[in-house]
Amino acid sequence: MVGAAIARMKGEWEPGVFNLGRWSSTVTYSAAAWIILQTINIVWPRTIADQPWFLNWSMIIIVCVLAVVGLIVYRVVRPNIKAPIGERMHTSDDSAPSAG
Repeated sequence: MVGAAIARMKGEWEPGVFNLGRWSSTVTYSAAAWIILQTINIVWPRTIADQPWFLNWSMIIIVCVLAVVGLIVYRVVRPNIKAPIGERMHTSDDSAPSAG
């Protein structure tokens, strides 16, 4: 939803066969705001009695660890990508022998 809201703000959104008409923007922005607020609500640390400190911060720790791992993978893999996956799959299909 956040991606849809950003695309709508940039003017890159093209409605499909089904759309909500003039309510589309309102529903998109409301849904994106709701998702952001609920994510904050879930991640917010809460005190758990007689438990180690990292249980209170576990969601934030995991998000940070995954972000760092994702950035590392992106930095390592990105230079090796020469074309979008669709183009690479299309060219590899052309060179494969036919089964029939």
